[in-house]
Amino acid sequence: MDNISSAPLFETEYGHFSPDGNEYIIKTPRTPKPWVNVISNGDYGIVISQAGGGFSWKTHSEFNRITRWHQDLIRDDWGKYIYIKNNQTGKVWSPTWMPVKQDLSFYECRFGFGYAAFITEFEKINVTLTLFAAKDNAEIWDLSVKNNSEGEVSLSFYNYFEWTLGSSADHHREFHRTFIETKIDTEHNAIIAGKSLWDIPLGDRGHWNTEYPYKGFFACSKKASSFECDKEAFLGQYGSIQYPLAVSIGKLTNTCGKGHDPIASLKIDITLRAGSSERFSYILGLSEDEN
Repeated sequence: MDNISSAPLFETEYGHFSPDGNEYIIKTPRTPKPWVNVISNGDYGIVISQAGGGFSWKTHSEFNRITRWHQDLIRDDWGKYIYIKNNQTGKVWSPTWMPVKQDLSFYECRFGFGYAAFITEFEKINVTLTLFAAKDNAEIWDLSVKNNSEGEVSLSFYNYFEWTLGSSADHHREFHRTFIETKIDTEHNAIIAGKSLWDIPLGDRGHWNTEYPYKGFFACSKKASSFECDKEAFLGQYGSIQYPLAVSIGKLTNTCGKGHDPIASLKIDITLRAGSSERFSYILGLSEDEN
């Protein structure tokens, strides 16, 4: 006889453990402080909060940080984000709640062993986003989308994060970002980023003026319709991550290269009939070469 109860364990107003104890299920993104899951395969790591904030690293979370992040227990507004736009209504939301902070009709964040899953619904569009570290120096964002409405919908997905590619310290940021160069790899549907300066204060690494030994990459299993590598073009001058210009106007500029404030954004377009669904994945990571 199975004596395992189906009732939630240790339930509070914010969440509870699953009956088998393998997941902590958060019922609202508005927790007292950011609650995070640390995910790692032993070398590559991810920090993800219940609202979507966080960052990625390899080997050392302080000296080999892939994406930009600041520890802020009040705002929790540094992360790797996804915006979803209904092209018919113009409504925009995020499957992790942040950064748009749209009120969702359903929200659930599940922290498990080695993964984080966000299950949300807005205007009858159900989205499940699952993040985990892959075997190699990479992470997967698996996205499942279902149209529970009675009509066809046209959706665009815009991701956004800032490259760091090195030390997490944000000193002389306007100087350090000039050493990052981005480019688009159309064959692999990917944005590639490299940095020619690694400021790493470890005694056995020699002089700090050394080239960063990895290439950052960000790709999608579904063909991108456009891309963006310039933060100003994406957010707009004096713009914000909550209301970025690019998402508002529905256009990325296909800008990459040197001299920009380096980000990675791919625009993915899908059309779903009533009751239909689609699944695709993003991959973010580091490689020692571009192949």
